[in-house]
Parts: sequence; C-alpha cells; structure tokens
Amino acid sequence: MWFKWFTWFKRYKSYDRFALLAAAEKARAKGKVRKAIAAYRKVLEVDPSDHETHGKLAPLLGERRQLAEAWKSFVVAGEGYVRDMHEDKALS
Repeated sequence: MWFKWFTWFKRYKSYDRFALLAAAEKARAKGKVRKAIAAYRKVLEVDPSDHETHGKLAPLLGERRQLAEAWKSFVVAGEGYVRDMHEDKALS
C-alpha cells in the first residue's frame, strides 16, 4: 500500500517558482536560450498573467525568431507594468 503512494508521489513534482526562475536566469547567463525559455514557460503554465516573467521571456523568444509569441509576451508584460503603475518599465 505505501509503495503505491510513494510511486504516485514521485510522479508529481512540486512547483517551486523561485527554483525555476533561478534555473532560467542561470541558463540565460550561460547562453542556453532554449533551456531558459523552457523554464520561463513552466512558470507561466502555473501563472499565465505573471507580467515580470513575460518581460523576461519576450526578448528570448525574439532572439529565437518566435516573433508572434514574443509580441504576445511583450504585450502582457507592458499591460502588467501599466496596471502596477510602472509606466517607465512598460515603455522599455
């Protein structure tokens, strides 16, 4: 009985936002753009309205020539910064 619970527990990994963001920043610093994009997307799966993560993801998507997705992320990031009264960040 405990074995079934243990195998079920192993299948479902817990979500650690800070670890994923740290991994994404580390990959980004090393130039591993695909790995950074994957980590940012995992964060956005849980919270799709996170404008700060969209702001970090958008330039990477543009660099990889995924322009439609990059544009969507830029728009979400800009709207989020305007909503939080950070117009200077929304413009940059």
